[in-house]
Amino acid sequence: MKLVHHIDMRAIFTPAIRAAAITSMRHRVRKAGRGPGSLEPEETAGLNYRVSTGEQIDEVVVDAVRAAVDTLADIFGPLRLDDDPKAAVNVNTLSAGERYELHVDGNPITLLVFLNDDFAGGELIATVDGEDVSILPAPGWAVLIQGWCVPHRVAPVTRGHRHTMPVNLYPDGWTVPGYEGRSEGLNEYLHGS
Repeated sequence: MKLVHHIDMRAIFTPAIRAAAITSMRHRVRKAGRGPGSLEPEETAGLNYRVSTGEQIDEVVVDAVRAAVDTLADIFGPLRLDDDPKAAVNVNTLSAGERYELHVDGNPITLLVFLNDDFAGGELIATVDGEDVSILPAPGWAVLIQGWCVPHRVAPVTRGHRHTMPVNLYPDGWTVPGYEGRSEGLNEYLHGS
């Protein structure tokens, strides 16, 4: 598997599905300092965003995610969602002035679905082979990334609200060499209370 794939998933993540994801209930997570997976210095590390966890997301959105996982499995091999429904599918919102710190993910494969584009800034920046690759969000498109070994961040949003849906994926029946598992306490760090 290549480290980063940009995939058109508009047939699955239609405007109605994206709207249902965006309107899910969210709560604010604020954390200062480094958490599991953070690659930033203590003074700049931390989280400041709104998140909907799996139990807050409409079932029609989760069904679309399952359809996307089935489609991806046909291309990349069998995949499964995180066993913890709270962590499997999230909707993250960054508002003007917010960013997402440089980090690696706690799961081996991440599907990041872009839900809107009526904002400025907020590019996904992944570091692949020492080079930064910038991906501009386009609604219904997604990035499939080996997030556990590809450092990535989100540039500051400069206008509006950036909505994305990260999906934690794991190989089903195959292994990812070097992946050692999800860090203890990562879900609490990411989702807060």
